[in-house]
Amino acid sequence: MRISLIIIFFIGLLARAQNLPAVDIVSESGFIVNDANSELGIEGSVYLNESWDTVAEVITPEDKSYSIKAINYNVKLETFVVKSEEGKLLTLNNEKVKYIKYNSSIFEVIGDKYFEQFSKGEINIFKSYYLVTISGAIDPMTKDKLTNDKYAIKSKLHLMEGDDLIEFKPTKKNIFKLFSKEKASMVKSHMKKQNLSIRDEDELKQILNYYSTLK
Repeated sequence: MRISLIIIFFIGLLARAQNLPAVDIVSESGFIVNDANSELGIEGSVYLNESWDTVAEVITPEDKSYSIKAINYNVKLETFVVKSEEGKLLTLNNEKVKYIKYNSSIFEVIGDKYFEQFSKGEINIFKSYYLVTISGAIDPMTKDKLTNDKYAIKSKLHLMEGDDLIEFKPTKKNIFKLFSKEKASMVKSHMKKQNLSIRDEDELKQILNYYSTLK
């Protein structure tokens, strides 16, 4: 009985360890000392989502899985940041991550950066995020700043060609270039029937998913 309890105790310790921001996937120099969302005089957040209450599954190149409770994507640092129970913020080591299931999305490490899967299958398109600073208003007479600069998070799409990611603008012309002639007419018919637009990202995903189902 005592041996069984000891075994159960150690199994519990291992299970809890797997759910922590594990040392073997955290960057050695990734401790964030000052995590102010923005620099002095710049409003807005550098994080992709407002909430940290997100459970993510991190898969390593060895297909080892970790469940992390408090995680967010820092667009400025271009990496995921995990929050420990003590409130410390640590960046993940990109080299030790294969992909992350995060907020109903999958972020793959391609090269040394994270890209969100946009369309996976016959046509592989990925999404990346980047940070821009929008200048505040300036008084034309005094040249004094009337409002602070502000961070804004933007995104762009990339088409996978072989092993390379090429920036891709999702115009109707560019999208239909990806389709075979035999299936293009079926896609057009489906778009018309479902009233789908390529300009809307969610609807574009539906269009690409539909294309992948065609035989």
